[in-house]
Amino acid sequence: MIGAEHEGVSPAMLEASSKAVYLSMVGFVESLNVGVATALALQRILDLCPSMRGDVSVGEQLAMRSAFYRRLARNKTQARVFGRRAAVLNREAVLGGGQGGAEGTSM
Repeated sequence: MIGAEHEGVSPAMLEASSKAVYLSMVGFVESLNVGVATALALQRILDLCPSMRGDVSVGEQLAMRSAFYRRLARNKTQARVFGRRAAVLNREAVLGGGQGGAEGTSM
């Protein structure tokens, strides 16, 4: 459970939780956007426990990307455009050693 900006998690949720994590802030920061807070917490967890990182093979990455783009399309035209985009990204992932072409994922 990630708490809302400013208010955090409700007292009932805190009571039901077995652990609570607080992100300390310094300077002029009064609160963090929930996405930023989640990213910071996940990065710290993965730094402390690298075995929690999942190893996804290139083949699994290609399949997940293709499935994602298929679900994203709302009509036949989008399906065609997104299918081509997935194919390009998959080709880059294979040629680039499986990194997935993250820098080229904008549409």
